Amino acid sequence: MLKSFIGLLVYGLLAMVQIGCSGQSENQFDEFAPFSIERDTGSVTLPKALPVGVWKGLLVVKFNSDCHMCCDKMNAMIREEKVLDEFAIVLISSEEWPAIKSFEMEYQLTNKSNYLVGQTNEEDFYKRFNAVGAPFTAVFNERGEEVYRFDGNASLLPILRAFFE
Repeated sequence: MLKSFIGLLVYGLLAMVQIGCSGQSENQFDEFAPFSIERDTGSVTLPKALPVGVWKGLLVVKFNSDCHMCCDKMNAMIREEKVLDEFAIVLISSEEWPAIKSFEMEYQLTNKSNYLVGQTNEEDFYKRFNAVGAPFTAVFNERGEEVYRFDGNASLLPILRAFFE
């Protein structure tokens, strides 16, 4: 009886250590420096406000609703949806809320559980990400460390495969 209890205890401890060391730990994105964005419901802080889930990584995409390349980027992201479903995605714009909501509705982002859409001003975005153009994409691993960044609408598939497979 004592041996089975000890065996069960050891098994339980090993399972807890394995979960704690995997991407399922509560410390996901703990290296990501906090960044506040505005939502239509108020201010939220990343990474705390990210969609609930266990993600392979995080994509931060700066967009403008009237930017042709940003629309191309979103269309490409929709085509690559099967891969992107494993990532938390934050879309950020400096536009007014009606334009942001229109973009969100056009691409049916309210139905996607891994997306968070928000607003910030250009100065704060530049201070945090050292980037000004749109579209801009930063890729972070599950610890929240930046692993890649680029301007424009390049396909995400080769980038994500390089870092996350």
